[in-house]
Amino acid sequence: TLWCGLGTGELQVVEFPSWRMEARQLVHRQRMVCLARVSDNVWTGSLDSTVGVFDVRSRRRIELLEVGDATPYLIEGDNNNVWGACLNGNVIEWDSHSYQPRRQICMSDLLGRKCRVFNLLLVEGNLWCCLGSLVAVLDPATGRLKKRSSLPPPAPGGPARRPSAAHRSPH
Repeated sequence: TLWCGLGTGELQVVEFPSWRMEARQLVHRQRMVCLARVSDNVWTGSLDSTVGVFDVRSRRRIELLEVGDATPYLIEGDNNNVWGACLNGNVIEWDSHSYQPRRQICMSDLLGRKCRVFNLLLVEGNLWCCLGSLVAVLDPATGRLKKRSSLPPPAPGGPARRPSAAHRSPH
């Protein structure tokens, strides 16, 4: 089964290998920007500052959560918690069963500088956050910073370049 979030705010589910497409559901008023499977649910985030929660089996929406000015664009989760990275630099944690928010972590306050979360990943009980040139590791149970590390600056000349035809070895 493939869940597709569309730019129209609609959700399209495609069954494989039959390619049967279920009827589209209008979920959000604006573009859907993220989808994540968490346990038996699919969580969706939209530019309209809402998060939709769907049951995988019935394909029905269970909940539509309002998140104020915190537009979620990344979602990560486990059996008990769901974390969303928001455009305002916050990370929101929800209970994955009650769908209630547990806390909001302001990464700028935690790190002492303005930042935006570009990626979230739950690894071995730690929540890893990529913040551009910085990686922060949070304790998901407390929301506290466990470790932070600056990434090295890019190499001079930018990303590795492919050799031009004039410089390629004939072998």
